[in-house]
Amino acid sequence: MQTIVSTTAALFAAVILLMTPTAPAAADELALPQSLTTQSSQPNVTRLVVPDGVTPSALRGLLNVENAEGGQVRISVHGRLVRAVPARPSQWVTIPVSARDLEADGAISVGLEYDAPTADRCVAGSAPALTRLSHLRLAFTGSESAPTSVAAFLPATASRVDVVVPDSADDFLVEAGLTAVVALSQKYPAGVPVTLSPAGEPVPRVGAGQRVVRFVPGGGGPITSTVGVERGIPTLTIKGSGPAVVDAARALRADALAIADAETAEGMSLRVADSDLDTRSSLADLGAERLRLSGWGQTDVYVGIPQDEFGGPIDSLEIDLVGTHTAVQGINAQVDVFLNDVLVGSTLLDDEAQFHLPITVDSVLLRADNGLQVVLQAFPQDGRCGDAATHAPPLLDIDGTRSVITAERGAGRLTGFELYPQVFGGDVPVALRNTSARTLGDAVAAASLLSALQRAATHPLTVRLVSPDDLINGNQSGLLVGASYADSAAIGAPLRLAEIQLIDMAEETFQIGTARPFAALESVSNDSRHILMLGGWTPDTETSERDLESEVVASVTDSGWRALREDLLIATPDQEPFNLSTDSVLPQADRVDEQRSKVWWLIGGAALVGAVLLLQMALASRRQRAVRDLVRAQECLGGPGERE
Repeated sequence: MQTIVSTTAALFAAVILLMTPTAPAAADELALPQSLTTQSSQPNVTRLVVPDGVTPSALRGLLNVENAEGGQVRISVHGRLVRAVPARPSQWVTIPVSARDLEADGAISVGLEYDAPTADRCVAGSAPALTRLSHLRLAFTGSESAPTSVAAFLPATASRVDVVVPDSADDFLVEAGLTAVVALSQKYPAGVPVTLSPAGEPVPRVGAGQRVVRFVPGGGGPITSTVGVERGIPTLTIKGSGPAVVDAARALRADALAIADAETAEGMSLRVADSDLDTRSSLADLGAERLRLSGWGQTDVYVGIPQDEFGGPIDSLEIDLVGTHTAVQGINAQVDVFLNDVLVGSTLLDDEAQFHLPITVDSVLLRADNGLQVVLQAFPQDGRCGDAATHAPPLLDIDGTRSVITAERGAGRLTGFELYPQVFGGDVPVALRNTSARTLGDAVAAASLLSALQRAATHPLTVRLVSPDDLINGNQSGLLVGASYADSAAIGAPLRLAEIQLIDMAEETFQIGTARPFAALESVSNDSRHILMLGGWTPDTETSERDLESEVVASVTDSGWRALREDLLIATPDQEPFNLSTDSVLPQADRVDEQRSKVWWLIGGAALVGAVLLLQMALASRRQRAVRDLVRAQECLGGPGERE
């Protein structure tokens, strides 16, 4: 009887469970690197790639609107309006999406448009409304499908990539790891961590979009690349040795990787020729195939011009803008061009439809990353616009292919961290003081710095592992990690890796007394040679130099290369890393000794010169006395005419 009752109760409980609604599975989230920006009422669209196998449920992002009074922002998915929100300076928005919004390649097209309120009059000097959707996160359910081929291994949207090398990696495997980090940092934008890890350290789990690239030593055979899943993370294992494994690492950035449609590929390789970047680029080369400006009031477009685009520091730019515009009869239309917020060119549009504006910019205005802004200001002469307009608003199209920028190479006026990465010219010799089997700390730090440099660069960086002595004693610019005091002295670094004191600045709180440990990233420039040096100093073993160096590197990784200022980034045990100029450092003891030695040489040289001058003066004075005695003797005997 008890068995029958128990069975009945179990069946009843099962029925109740089946009748109870199941709670929806909790959605995971994936940060997306893309953002979307529009100006005035011009719509814009971007494509967001969803990982294979997951079902999207929503997009969340931060919506900012500037220079707008009233109106609304319209958000669409595949051209279908899904949200319309009032235009506010800042608000978080949620955009509903579903599996039916996925295109054939797994992407979702999201559009953004500002709908301005109707106005009958145009007001001069008004800035265009700027709308931006950023900090996007994709909410989804399900699990990502693991890639089954080398071609499908690297996703369009990644959350994290770890490059793993053996704890006892030789120089070729270390160089391969650094090369892979650089290649993947070029593929994925800032915000997607790309790191180097020793095989003995666990890789953190972050979820969908994560990848691991693992290098293992080969036995001298051909390079093999195999896709699999390790510890739940899709992993590409590259097996090889010697220079070939470095070429295989470089191939991670190649478009030709897409043809490797098998689980295992052999001979993956990419070799690069010597870097010889042109000093002439078009706006299309910079990503602006066409610049279109249209509408009443003020509209503008922006194009970034990094010095790295031209393969090195530059002294001047010649900008030649070419395009076409509509008729401007009855319209006042003016085009202004700014570089780094400084007006460098201006012209009025006239009855001639062809547009041409040449501009020259010298080194005073140039930065490492330069911003070119073209502004169209247009107003009908009768002041009527909107529904009351009697003229169509003007339109200016600037041809990105025919509009070119020519740079003149030179030393430029930049100093400190702003010199990089353009001073490398695409080729970066890297020297590591410590690559022993017990620690790959220097290589890990170098990888993070190279990742930040690559993301500040326009073109791919080529990494070459060299010995510290070769870099120090040579004449090439490069990166030196794990530097010692002797290294800092050998390259003539303004800040030596020894105890230091800072000048007490009233507006700053940074203080370093004597015998305080520190680590520093320093830009060292001697004539046309520039070295980035990472190292530290500690008076005891209680504080690890490597821990402080890691804080410096983390600061660069988190903020990005372009956030660095001056020529020093310093970390101490109880302070956040901070930028500083070497001019704010009191002279160190060894530099004082060097300067004292130089002073004594100068004093000795001056004394020698003085002695020679005194001797010459003494000889001259002696000759003058002899001449005077001769003249007096002649006067005593009478003049030449009085002689008998």
